[in-house]
Amino acid sequence: MPEWFSPPAFLLTHKQKPKHNLEKSHEQNHEQTPIQDNNQILLAQMQWSEIKLFYRQHLSYSKPSINDRIALIRNRSTKGAYRKLQNNSVIDAGLSGTLSDVLSDALSDDLSDDLSDDLSDDLSDDLSKLNQGINIEVEAKDSLGSLGEIEASIRIKPIGKCQLVTGLVVAQIARGQGFAHQLLEYIKPELLLEQAYVFAIPELESFYQAYGFIVCHKPDNDIQQLFLKYQQPDRPLILMKLVSK
Repeated sequence: MPEWFSPPAFLLTHKQKPKHNLEKSHEQNHEQTPIQDNNQILLAQMQWSEIKLFYRQHLSYSKPSINDRIALIRNRSTKGAYRKLQNNSVIDAGLSGTLSDVLSDALSDDLSDDLSDDLSDDLSDDLSKLNQGINIEVEAKDSLGSLGEIEASIRIKPIGKCQLVTGLVVAQIARGQGFAHQLLEYIKPELLLEQAYVFAIPELESFYQAYGFIVCHKPDNDIQQLFLKYQQPDRPLILMKLVSK
């Protein structure tokens, strides 16, 4: 069953703001950032990384953008996404070192003295924050694992006042199950809201025609310029526009 994933605004904010300003940034942009829970934020970041990885593996020339609307089909019976991201986990890679650093930083300056109440409090706070961070990431990874592995995806890219259907890809092991048709059917109501185009390879012209796209010779100017940029002699494309209501 297809589902939407729209990269939340806070993901773009995280790329632009230094780490020490993130908490302040969230407070200032509360209305623009509906997801405030740390677990949900980390889960969304992991999902976004998973989507980019999926495209690198299966359609490397098509890179998802933070502004895209993305529809996915997942295999709920697999945990592949969890395992892949677990191997790259910050916590898996550096937990022991982080704990050692916390202890060392807290104790090195006062090694010759008895542990004061202040030092004990500081150490307790550091360990509490560390444990809290560990729990948040573990919970997020568990949530991501329960979603299942991505098997197919399609994106809607905003181009000026228009929409461009792009990035339709089905993993090789998942082909032959009608996933491409399911994705087009799923996103079509969204496509009817604004002018929608697709740069189709010749082999998929009839596929898109079945969903109301026709060859277009007079597209929107922004679409036309982008089409000319993408068109290559060794990889011809067909500019099509959605006309079906």
